[in-house]
This record gives sequence, C-alpha cells and structure tokens, in this order.
Amino acid sequence: MDTQFTEAQLADPRISRANDILRSCVHCGFCNATCPTYLLTGDERDGPRGRIYIIRDILQEDREATSSEAHHLDRCLSCFSCVSTCPASVDYRRLIDPMRERLLRSFGQSLGGNIFRCLIGNVLTRPRLSGLLILILQPIRSFLRLAPGPFGRLFENLPATRPSMPMAAGLYKAKGDRKFRVILNSGCIQQTVAPQINKSTISLLTRLGVEVVVPAGGVCCGSLDHHLGRSAKSINFARKNVRAWQAAEATYGPIDAIISNASGCGVMMRDYAELFKEDENFLSVVEGYAEKTIDISFFLHEADLKLEVKEKLSFKVAFQMPCSLLHGQGVAAEAGPELLRRAGFEVFRPKEEHICCGSAGTYSMLQGVMSEALKKRKLEALKELEVDVVASANIGCLTQLDGGLEVPTVHVVELLDWATGGTVPNRLTGSMPGGVNGKTHHLA
Repeated sequence: MDTQFTEAQLADPRISRANDILRSCVHCGFCNATCPTYLLTGDERDGPRGRIYIIRDILQEDREATSSEAHHLDRCLSCFSCVSTCPASVDYRRLIDPMRERLLRSFGQSLGGNIFRCLIGNVLTRPRLSGLLILILQPIRSFLRLAPGPFGRLFENLPATRPSMPMAAGLYKAKGDRKFRVILNSGCIQQTVAPQINKSTISLLTRLGVEVVVPAGGVCCGSLDHHLGRSAKSINFARKNVRAWQAAEATYGPIDAIISNASGCGVMMRDYAELFKEDENFLSVVEGYAEKTIDISFFLHEADLKLEVKEKLSFKVAFQMPCSLLHGQGVAAEAGPELLRRAGFEVFRPKEEHICCGSAGTYSMLQGVMSEALKKRKLEALKELEVDVVASANIGCLTQLDGGLEVPTVHVVELLDWATGGTVPNRLTGSMPGGVNGKTHHLA
C-alpha cells in the first residue's frame, strides 16, 4: 500500500510503525473472505482492507474521523481472523487498537455512550461491585431489558441466577507431589456469573499435581477497557496484575505459568508488553510474565499432565472455537479438542469455526445488529451437529450462545474436571445421571 507520510510525521515512532504496517499490505483482499462483518454486509469499508485505507487516510491527513469512518471502524470485532488469513502478515491489530483510542479521544461519544463505557469499565470489571449491581437489578431485569441500545442489551444479559462473590485469594495445594506451581487469573465478570469455571480449573489442576495461587490484588485483565479505547485504564489494570503476581511469587515462590481460562483474557495478558513498550523500567518485568501466560488447555497439553479418566462418558461434544484462541493464540487452538478426546468425549467441530460468534467483549452490546446476525450464524452451524453439549474456552462465547441451543453450554475445563473425578458440570446436573435434556447416556 502506498503511503505519503511526511518526514515530520515519521519522526513519531507510532506513525512510523503504522507506516511500516500499512506498506506491508498488498491489496490482495484475502482478508475480506474471512472477515465476519464483510461477509454480512459485502461493504468494502466493513472489511479489513477497507478499514486499513480508512486508517491510512486518517493518520496521513492527521485529522479526526468522519462519522461514516467511525461507524465502519467501530464495526470491527477485533477477532483477527484477517491476521490469520493474510499472506503478507499485515499486523492489523497494531492499527485498529490505537485507532480505537484515537476515535474515543477525537471523535467523541454521546452522553449515553460515555455513561455506558463508564459502567462497563468501572463496574463490570470489579466482581464485588458487578455482583451487587446484578443482585439489586435482578427483580426489575425484565423492565430494564426494554432500555434502548446497548443498555437494553446489557441488562438482557444479566444472569437470572444469584451472583457469586469473588473467589478467595491464596494457595490451593496440589494433591500428592507438586509438579508445577501456577498463578490463576481469576478474571472479573466471570467470577460473578460463572464461578464454576474457576472452581473446575482449580479442582482439575490440583488433582493433577499443580499448586494454584490466586493472587491477592489480582484485577481485570484490562481487555474490556482496551477495546473501548480507554488505554490508560487498561494499563492501570495490567500494572496492578503484574504487581500482584510479583507479590504472589515473593510469598509462595517462583511460578511456572500464569493460567488463563478465558481465552480473551489470555490474549490481553500475553500482550501486556505492548502496553508498556515505552516504559523501559517496567518492560522487562512485564515481558517475563507475558511469556508465562498460557491458556489452561494448552498448559495441560504442553505439561503432558496425564488425564486419568475416572468415568468415560459417551457424550457428543461440539467444540466452539473462540476467535481469541484460534486467531489470538493459534498455537493453543487444538489443545482443547484434543484433551476432550483424550478424556473420552466424542468431539465435533462446526463449519465456519473461524467466523466469530459475535460476542467480542463489549461488541455484543455496542453493535447489537451485527452481533445478533453473527450469533444466529454460529447457532445454526452448531445445531447441525446434533450433539449433547457445546463446550468453549471463553466466557464471552458461552454467554453469547447461552439459551440459543437445546443443549447446555459449558467450559471445556468443566468437562475435563468431571471426566477425571470432579463434579458434574452444574448445567448438566438437572438431568443426570439419566441423561442431558432427555437424552440417555451411558458410561463406557
């Protein structure tokens, strides 16, 4: 791609970097073929190639985005399917992420938009506060769902079940000889709405000889604010997490890995060094921890921890691949399905698994029409498989798909924990031991 930045502009390292990325684009259009929003609209401006042209023009002309340009840029899911597809290895992520901050700063938001972003960034990222909010609002949930725009979609997603308190920080000892010591990123909203995921993670890891540390002072990974363009907030969260990890190692000893059981959080934490690239004093510390961040499934696979199956269940499982795993952590993508097979489950994969389900963090609330269209597409692909349960590796995907299928949705670690001696996933208990949703299952 041709660029015409001035020497003065290129003196800015951020512009220089953007210029290098822009010039690596060869206009082939392969990215459009796998872009979810382009597949829905067929509009070049809703595809990566079109967005790259928009970004180039905004940066080159050093101006604010027009309302039309902001509209098409905001429609990007940050699923990065385009990055996986691009034969020229265009680092699109390093273009769209800074642009979100620029849009928020220069284009501005409506009063309602600013209130919504404040609610997301300051409430949902804090488990105790979000749990209290959910508890207070549950009695009027049906009324709140009528609110316009993203507020209505937010309240529609409020869980009907009683929210849980954050899990206790501290040391969870391995059963038997300790093979590894890891830190578990306990997450933010996941603790409130799906506490069973962390419980199953700790149950499984400790059973396999892994000592788990839940650090005091651990906070949201920062991804929600990051994708809203609130970079200062996301950096603050990242710094607090790194300090909490340092304190945990000082208390319990060196750790072998930082475990993430939400693939979206995993992508964010693995990219912490990018946030601190201008902070030389802190960068080396951050890089060390970012390199140790690993998805739970990939850790189990790479550490070669033997899954001793207690009860081999003849369950048909559809594995819904999160974009944040497939495109954000590609090397880890196949670990989940492989572990499920090793645990005795029959695993199926839906068509177009590389196409986003439409969750994408706050996207499902901010871009309701596009999100619903992608959700429908994903649900139709999953329904074709005729399975007993759908498993995924990201809380956002599970929330997005919940209620749209005739079978339960669970985290992959819940199934692995169950098969190796843990408890039955709570979404399956209503019909156990006779079956799930009226279907009979037998132990092999």
